[in-house]
Amino acid sequence: MLILQTPMDFTDHQGASPGAPDWVEITQDKIDAFAELTGDDHWIHVDTERAASEQPDGRTIAHGLFLLALAP
Repeated sequence: MLILQTPMDFTDHQGASPGAPDWVEITQDKIDAFAELTGDDHWIHVDTERAASEQPDGRTIAHGLFLLALAP
């Protein structure tokens, strides 16, 4: 069975601002959970002590794929 969806009518929203989404805080807990989920537990993501001494800004780095996943 083929179901065709009727096209959306955006004329009612013409000129309206879609608004900005709420901010999302990227915490170390979220980074750690993403690392566990994906298996990417490289120290630059999860080792806060090592990052404090070896990273230029002293913090861990969120996974690129994690940040991309938040875009939609």
